[in-house]
Amino acid sequence: MKRLFYFNFLLIIASCTCGNKNEEASLSVSKKSDDKSISINDSTWGYEEFRNDTLKMAIINHALKNFVIEIKLNKQTVKYDLNKLQIPFKTPSLAWVNKEFACFDTWWSGPFSKCFFVPLKDLNNPIYIDKDIQATDKVNNNFVY
Repeated sequence: MKRLFYFNFLLIIASCTCGNKNEEASLSVSKKSDDKSISINDSTWGYEEFRNDTLKMAIINHALKNFVIEIKLNKQTVKYDLNKLQIPFKTPSLAWVNKEFACFDTWWSGPFSKCFFVPLKDLNNPIYIDKDIQATDKVNNNFVY
């Protein structure tokens, strides 16, 4: 009986997916690794979430009290301070990126999440929807809340 419990537990864990991350993104998301981490000082650190020839995305953490999403596209650099934008956050991460949008998960609990969308054609007009988002679609840029 105990073995059956452990088997079912492992089966459930193996079948779960976290957030809306999908490995089939139009552009590949770089994995967090030691060579992608950014150390600024003792209380400020970050990590690079995505990089290709023209686009770089990083998340910077200031003393666990604030997160900044930094996007460099060609020669333009934009920083989104989640506190200043009044966006609740837990540990923001890049959910997916395609040629039109980047989607960042800022908060999640169970099947719901809060997402921050950045249109890559106009970095100055990000989209934050203060609803519990159940799913996002990176192919058609749709979401369900």
